[in-house]
Amino acid sequence: MKKSLNISREIRRVIDLEAQALLRVRGAVDGSYARAVEWMYACRGKVILTGVGKSGLIAQKIAATLSSTGTPALYLQPGEAMHGSLGLIQRSDLVVAIGKSGESDELSGMLPALRAIGAKLIAITANPKSTLAKQAGLVLITPIT
Repeated sequence: MKKSLNISREIRRVIDLEAQALLRVRGAVDGSYARAVEWMYACRGKVILTGVGKSGLIAQKIAATLSSTGTPALYLQPGEAMHGSLGLIQRSDLVVAIGKSGESDELSGMLPALRAIGAKLIAITANPKSTLAKQAGLVLITPIT
C-alpha cells in the first residue's frame, strides 16, 4: 500500500514539472508564434518538419498531427535530406526545423540548400543565438531548463 502512495506522489510530481514547463513556454509566446501560424496557413505547398534525435521524434508527431487535420505535412530526416531527399522540398513549402541547441551538424548541413531552394524556414529551438535560429526566417523560442 505504501508503495502505491509513493507512485502516486511521483505521478503528481511529474505532472507538476510538466505544468511548470508549459508555463515557461506560455511566457515565451510572442508575435513570432502568431506569425508562424500565419505562415503555415498561407503555405501553398507542404509543411516539412525536420529534427534529429528527440527533436526528430517531436517533428514526426507534429507532421502526423498536421496531416491528420488536413494540412499536407511530412517528416524529413536530416541525414536522408543530405543524401538526396532534399529534392522533395520546393519553394512553396514551409520547413519547420526543431533543434534544442540549434547546432546539430545534420540540421546545419541542410541550411544552405534550404536557402538556395527559397522555402521559408521556421526554427523551434531553446537557443536564440544558434546557427539554426540565425538562418531561420522566423524563430520560436522554447525555454528548456
